Amino acid sequence: MSNSRLHFIDVTRSLAILLMLQGHFISATFVDYSEKAATLRTTGASDNFWFDLWCQFRGFTPPLFFTITGLVFAYLLTRNANGTFWQQKRVRKGLNRGLSIIFWGYALQLSISYYDGYYSKGIMNPRFYSFHVLQCIGLGLITLLLLYWIFTLIKKIPFEAILIVAGVAVFVISPFINSGDAEYFPLHGPAIIQNAFHGTNSIFPIFPWFGFIFLGGAIGVLIHKYQHKLGQKGFTLRITVIGLAACLSAYALIAIVGKQFPSNTYLGRGYWQFSQLAVVILIMGLMMHIQQKWKLKIPFLIAIGQNTLVVYVLHVIVLYGAIIGIGLKTFIGSSLTFGQALFGAILFIFLFGFITKYQPAIIRGFKRLLPWSKKEMNEVA
Repeated sequence: MSNSRLHFIDVTRSLAILLMLQGHFISATFVDYSEKAATLRTTGASDNFWFDLWCQFRGFTPPLFFTITGLVFAYLLTRNANGTFWQQKRVRKGLNRGLSIIFWGYALQLSISYYDGYYSKGIMNPRFYSFHVLQCIGLGLITLLLLYWIFTLIKKIPFEAILIVAGVAVFVISPFINSGDAEYFPLHGPAIIQNAFHGTNSIFPIFPWFGFIFLGGAIGVLIHKYQHKLGQKGFTLRITVIGLAACLSAYALIAIVGKQFPSNTYLGRGYWQFSQLAVVILIMGLMMHIQQKWKLKIPFLIAIGQNTLVVYVLHVIVLYGAIIGIGLKTFIGSSLTFGQALFGAILFIFLFGFITKYQPAIIRGFKRLLPWSKKEMNEVA
């Protein structure tokens, strides 16, 4: 597959990171965010239509981000599948990348502002043990490698089939893992383990987010397998329709089963992931169609799409003050109107667009702190 045919991946990754940037900025600075978000969750609507619409779009960001991460990783893994499992360079790089992403996930939860209250007393701040985006992605990629190792042993079952089964299993099991509000899983386990499953600081736990990584990986394997057909007329539409039909069928099936057992609240909460995955597939299909039809090459989007991990780490430091203890939120706080926060989010996006496109020295300097090369960084979602 030529690089131009995979350009839609960079565009999709850019869309995910842009949605994340604006979402984090607005939620961190909008004065009424917590109140309106709570009202929206409770009643289904706040008193601001535009805020409710924004929340709907923001909800697509994590599924899109996790799915595209699994897609890129599995595509590169299967594209360079030569030799036994440990002989493959992509396996070793993937393991190193997963561990490194986990390291940065926990590093970003450190801050010098906690020194007096925690570190000087020899204890860690409670939020350090949170299981957040990078921890989930890093461990998810390592687990995907484990599934790939299983595939290389049995070989009779297609790799994409293993990933689909694993992804669907994670989605189906998720409501049972996350069912207890007071009882954590595993019960009496250490916080750092509980948070990976169901704990006090499970921001992006294994269930259900591994499901998006695995199913994204299945899409990546299929893209590699049918790369010679991506340029054919109507192929993008066909695979998008098939993906949507599969997701919506699973959604409907679980909904029907749930109605047959109204007393079982777990089943009633077990299908939102499939509807979100359907939206992700629709977005990716649209990006593929746009790229094939108009061959869009927007340097701004390409630069951000190829440096998503750098952008993520830097934005956490700049906005929240991770590690250094001081950021934009320190000065702005939750003090902006929705219009002001929206305008600020646009400026925030252009700031990172400027950094990634016009200040490569900043990117190069930051990458020297990371334990992988520039080429590898560009391959990380």
